Amino acid sequence: MGRAKLAAIGGLGVAAVSGLAWAIKHFLRNRGYDDLDSVVSFSSRLVAGMRAFEGKEREPLFEDPLAELLAGRRGMQAAENTMKHFEDAAEEGEEASKPDRTYLVGRVALRTLFYDDHLLAAVKGGAIRQVVLLGAGMDSRAWRLDLPKGVAWFEIDRADVLNAKTKVLTSARAAFSLDAKGAQFPLRAASYSSCDVDLGSKGWTKDLIAAGFDPEVPTVWIAEGLFMYLSEAAVTTLMKEARAVSAKGSRLLIMAFTTKDLIQWYQNTATQFLLHAPALRSGPL
Repeated sequence: MGRAKLAAIGGLGVAAVSGLAWAIKHFLRNRGYDDLDSVVSFSSRLVAGMRAFEGKEREPLFEDPLAELLAGRRGMQAAENTMKHFEDAAEEGEEASKPDRTYLVGRVALRTLFYDDHLLAAVKGGAIRQVVLLGAGMDSRAWRLDLPKGVAWFEIDRADVLNAKTKVLTSARAAFSLDAKGAQFPLRAASYSSCDVDLGSKGWTKDLIAAGFDPEVPTVWIAEGLFMYLSEAAVTTLMKEARAVSAKGSRLLIMAFTTKDLIQWYQNTATQFLLHAPALRSGPL
């Protein structure tokens, strides 16, 4: 990506199954995936549920009014079970501390805040006018962040996730364009497009360009909670594809891992007492 910059949680990605995936499998045993095709797809609902629970705290780190709708009933149940699981683990280790909170500050809440801050800092500089969410899931930033004028928004994910998300957002009267009338949740971006592509294949950026993406415009690429589901080869292919269509000044925000120790750390932790750990960092790509 040339002079693009990197904001990472951990390091560069290898394949892994996260603690979230373990929790989802445990919750969904013999229950299907709530109109989605796989446990990976359902993880998007669970993550939305965890964002929703953060919004219910007395002093939340952020507010996401669409999160509970995007999670759905079973996504909220899975999120609550997962958060209680980590609460129990923290209490057993006598490491829990949550004054004035229902739940400990979890990794999903922390990473959401982290990505929010870095994304807004990038686009408010004025030069970056495109955002691409890789593995967007049930993300709602295009409807909740205070984006500057003129930012084009693109989301990439599996067809089942995008279809389910569109259904929920349409029912909630969320706008998909600036000229939509009577929207309950106005679009905060200048435009919105979604693409169903295989991120591990070569040439997926052609579909993105066909959806309106401009390779000559600096872009923020976001891969949040994605790389642990991909093989190392797929991650390499994805990065090469994104780099090939990234204008000078683009940025990449990722969450990924370089060692088994970091993978194990991510799987076993989710609470505020680990804020001192080297989890979040930024630097040149």
